[in-house]
Amino acid sequence: MWKRKIAMHKISKLTLALCLAAVPVWAATPSYQMEEIIVTATKPDADITTSENIDSKYVSPGRYASIPDLLRYSAGIDVRRRGVYGDNQNDTVKIRGLDANRYNVLIDGQPIKMSGVMGGNFIDWNSIPLENIEKIQITKGGKLASSGDIAGTINIITKKTAVGGSATVLTGEEGRAEYRLNYGFNAGKLNAFLSGAKSSSDGYLLNNDFDNKQYNIKLGYKFSDADALRLGYSKNKLERGYILRNLKGYPYYDPSYPETIGDGLIQPGIGDRPANGITGPGNYGRGSYWSKDTDHYDLNYTHTFSNGFLQFDYYRNNEERREVLKDHSGTVKLDRVIPSDKTDYFAISGQSAVSSKHTLGYGAQYQRMRYGYGHYNVKPTDAGDLYPSQKIDNAAVYLEDNWQLDGRWRTYLGLRYDHYKAGRDDARAGDMQGFSENSLSPKFSLQLTSDDKNTSSLSVNRVWRAPSMPEYYWWSANYAKGTFTNTLKPEHGLSYELGHKHRFDDRYSSRISLFYQDINDYINFRHFTPFMAYNIDNVKICGAELTNEVKFDQHNTLLVNYTNQHTRKNGVAGGDINNGLTDELDYSPRHKLGLAYLYDSDLWKIRYDITYISSQKESPATLPNQSNRGAVYNIGGYTVHNLSVTRVLNKNAELSLFVDNLLDKKYVEQYGYPMSGRLFSAALTYKF
Repeated sequence: MWKRKIAMHKISKLTLALCLAAVPVWAATPSYQMEEIIVTATKPDADITTSENIDSKYVSPGRYASIPDLLRYSAGIDVRRRGVYGDNQNDTVKIRGLDANRYNVLIDGQPIKMSGVMGGNFIDWNSIPLENIEKIQITKGGKLASSGDIAGTINIITKKTAVGGSATVLTGEEGRAEYRLNYGFNAGKLNAFLSGAKSSSDGYLLNNDFDNKQYNIKLGYKFSDADALRLGYSKNKLERGYILRNLKGYPYYDPSYPETIGDGLIQPGIGDRPANGITGPGNYGRGSYWSKDTDHYDLNYTHTFSNGFLQFDYYRNNEERREVLKDHSGTVKLDRVIPSDKTDYFAISGQSAVSSKHTLGYGAQYQRMRYGYGHYNVKPTDAGDLYPSQKIDNAAVYLEDNWQLDGRWRTYLGLRYDHYKAGRDDARAGDMQGFSENSLSPKFSLQLTSDDKNTSSLSVNRVWRAPSMPEYYWWSANYAKGTFTNTLKPEHGLSYELGHKHRFDDRYSSRISLFYQDINDYINFRHFTPFMAYNIDNVKICGAELTNEVKFDQHNTLLVNYTNQHTRKNGVAGGDINNGLTDELDYSPRHKLGLAYLYDSDLWKIRYDITYISSQKESPATLPNQSNRGAVYNIGGYTVHNLSVTRVLNKNAELSLFVDNLLDKKYVEQYGYPMSGRLFSAALTYKF
């Protein structure tokens, strides 16, 4: 553990000239590989625009500890963490300023979103194995009727014909250690992929250690050329210490760890969290931790026919969260187990070709999310609240029409209908208010290929989102108590995108995307007592994304992307003066610039990347006393350099060296949590 005192340091701003018109703008999503989405039987994706594709050659276990680490280099995507390794919160990854509550993550076209209640996450990034990824497709802007999102869709495509295996051992500073093993094989009509991984770290901040274990099995059976079955099971066990506020005067202050910033600020893990005898500043001590045990089951059956396909999808997620809080003497004051997610998902989808240039897509989806259903295990018996359980049912049907009109014009029309219902799932929740909403969302995209070098696209979409389970729960709980009685409305609005891709030659291509979202009744969450969700009258998000790819030769590639983003809040319904402290969304940097140099040969693989993030604001509404609730915190801009070098030793083995934060920059991604300085790690991979 390095002994540093981290302070925010604001770097000089980059001068970047890009003007945005004050009218609704359009976008097409950028692409590393400049590929179009290919519609297949395993992914009924009817988006006609090009998506951003992160190829498997960028997915290197070791350099990337998780999917967010990989996504941070994409235009329009922001990643903020409280720790270098293993952090997993609902706003870790944002797409155009919107968190995981407002976009979908798919694995081979199947959504994996969960309830996100009581310490759980909408997306469990730690449960997705890196070694089984073929590529990642990112579609932004709520274009797809099949997804029903506001911000976009991240589709993680796994390897279908993995044969053989590999083992990776990694060691690094701050006690980082990783062990990964995977193996795939084909046996006639049967194929299988098995993987296991263990990662751990001492952490950089006080009591920030974590340990994650991951096991996955995927089985596929091909009954015939037309019929195939895929089964999957994954298990994830994660344990992480609560980050402690490390300031002089606190009972557990340790000068060998960095001091936290923002005395008086409550964030998850930092602050004054009263819990049965653990009160006052720095209320819990070393050894306090939370853990999560998740089991995920999925099934897919696909039938193909001469002009299309029909598929059935099902998944079930079971998650239990344990919280253990200790006082400064090490005495356990709270030991609570909560069934934090029980989700079932069913879907039928298909696609039929009307002609060689015209396809129709269709589908029906049903998802039931349950929180707190079953049992509670709380020690001592009077140590914590027993939260009443709840359930949410969401049913949807959709149609998609994808038509290549001629050699130049292509259209996409989509229509989605959602029925949403929330209510109690336990007799103890007698005061919980019911919630029911319906929505019809049309989608439209138009693509023009003027010649072999130029492609333009326009997209206009209605977006809609009902309250998530935590938003609904806390609104309903306070509604019943009379604390906050305004009706919680669903979000709705319009999304506009315009983009142009130009291929100068075989070596150089460029893409510019402009986007504008106008969201009414934007749902915000207040993290201090009483916890509650409320509506902001209107939120506007607009910006631009520029992506360039230059291939100097077969070995050397340069990637450059730039994002300019503006957000604005207009009014706070209900008049809650403790919220809406700024006229911008929290953690929405105005500028983001990424540069990456790639060298790829038979013996050497080198990547050097630079990421610049401009300053951003936070009005957390998470302060422990009323006098500080009007504060607005500024997060200084920063530039981080990373280097990875891989040497191929022979046809089976390769050795890698990774240097994160090469120039030892002092910075924070989230207020109150200083990030590590320069970190070294090394990995050895053997393929068999």
